[in-house]
Amino acid sequence: MKTLRQLFSKETFKTPGGKLSAAVFGAFALAAAYAAGQDHDVPLTIMPSHTPHSQYMQEMNSLFRDANPDHKIVIIDRDWMVLNAAVNRIDPKDEKQMGRLLGRYIEDNLGFRLTSESLENMLEEPGEESPLAMVLGHEHSLRNHKDEPNPVCVVYPVPHTTDADGALRSMLQYAPSTYGRLFDPAISSHESRENILETVDFHEVAGHCLDNKYVPEKDAIVDAARSGKSPQIDDYIIATHKSETFADVMGLLMQVKEKGTADMAQPAADRRMVIAAFTSTATTRKAASALVTPTQGNSFGLFIPGKHDDVDEDFLIAKPVMGVIYMTVPALDEAVRYIDTHGVAAIQTMSHDELRAAAEKIVDDNALTLEEMLVIFNAMKDPGYFDMVKQKRHDDPDFVEPYDTLKFFYQRAELAVNRVLGKTTKNASLECRADEIVAAAPEQDSVPDMKNSGCGYAYSYADIRPAVPDDKDMAQWEAMKRQQIIMNAEALHREIVQNGGDAEAIAQSFHNAQSYYNQMMQMDDPQARMAASMNLQILPDALNLAVLYVKDNVPVKPPLPPFMMPMMPGPGV
Repeated sequence: MKTLRQLFSKETFKTPGGKLSAAVFGAFALAAAYAAGQDHDVPLTIMPSHTPHSQYMQEMNSLFRDANPDHKIVIIDRDWMVLNAAVNRIDPKDEKQMGRLLGRYIEDNLGFRLTSESLENMLEEPGEESPLAMVLGHEHSLRNHKDEPNPVCVVYPVPHTTDADGALRSMLQYAPSTYGRLFDPAISSHESRENILETVDFHEVAGHCLDNKYVPEKDAIVDAARSGKSPQIDDYIIATHKSETFADVMGLLMQVKEKGTADMAQPAADRRMVIAAFTSTATTRKAASALVTPTQGNSFGLFIPGKHDDVDEDFLIAKPVMGVIYMTVPALDEAVRYIDTHGVAAIQTMSHDELRAAAEKIVDDNALTLEEMLVIFNAMKDPGYFDMVKQKRHDDPDFVEPYDTLKFFYQRAELAVNRVLGKTTKNASLECRADEIVAAAPEQDSVPDMKNSGCGYAYSYADIRPAVPDDKDMAQWEAMKRQQIIMNAEALHREIVQNGGDAEAIAQSFHNAQSYYNQMMQMDDPQARMAASMNLQILPDALNLAVLYVKDNVPVKPPLPPFMMPMMPGPGV
């Protein structure tokens, strides 16, 4: 999503005659005046957020704040940040003021302040929100946060702005160019929205913030590279794989403990397998052109520059290997067996230390070895690799284990596809499944015709209806989004003014809009849920614009006709 300033640029709103549209001139002028209207010395006005997501964040913070004796844990409430940025008229791109606001949130939750440098470094880019966990104040901390006096793990949760179907599509990166004939624009989730999204949150909070073993091992390799030693890429990739595997396993065990059900366990493992087989394969194939011959101290062919004095995570890990790093399914399958064997009731009685020990054993026994990672990586990268291994295993015993590894990979993928997507390949042998899984990369315009492959099926890109607009439609999509921001802003503006125009009025209008769209999210109609999701995503920009309308005494517009009401916040329409 673009920032408010980008959405309301002058060029965007020029009419065919070259003049700025009068209907939106005020919107641009207000957005451009954001920074000019701020006084950095004015004390912050803080309003509590009571949205469903904020209530969930309060529960998670209470649960995990003191869960790790090595550091405090704090989970950022994005709704709180959005509301209080609007109340204080803070431009989301003003790093100093947003850092100040973030610092206030952390101080209110933990009782101590972080350095301004740490706060500004950990800010999200507006419109690019994603789940993330950062450990500060430890010797092994990355991102220049070693000197933070109070050790803390800061977590950004996954945005809770989609319904279950949208959450599944987003997590799978579900697109026709990646999933071929298995793509269905009408895909529906068999899981609840909460189960899917909370699995991601528990991965970050319980998985990474409670990890006292694998994250330090991984970061020690980065520290060594920073001090001038040659980066040990293979070791780093294995360490990163283990840290992500631990996050998946520990997060799942903690989710079962806290939620009192194992309903999310098997689906979590299946989703990881689908992602590995399709999304990760496509990403690896797309990035394979950046690989070189494995002669630079790593087995994966990553290009390693000669200067290592400023190395960090992004430097050591390239997109081609991220897919195999997140191939955590063997350990997740073992975690599912562990849950089934011990039972939910027993897991609920286990302490964090006991769960951590169980998760570490599962990881140590089931994480991929370097050899297994290389086999899967090569199969993701090269569509002919599986056929080569299959043929050579008869004459060369060195290819027997690689074949068994890939046989598990593709057969497990077939099972996961059946469970997650509700589809199976037709008359497809193992070899054909391998072909299908690696058939297309995101940059390709078409899916290969497989009529003559012997697999018993054929498909083409022309038969698949994309779930998202093509590039040529993006201008229209952005225009619709801008219009939706303006309509939401006008409805919010009207309600804010009616309620007195102060901070409490802003908070009440924000809560009413959130409540309205979250109720829409529970409807049976998928179109209503899609509309609610879009409006929740643009609500921060709409609220900022509404507050600027109030500040500049822009006349309140009358309510829209009834047929427009479902797309708008209820009480203020």
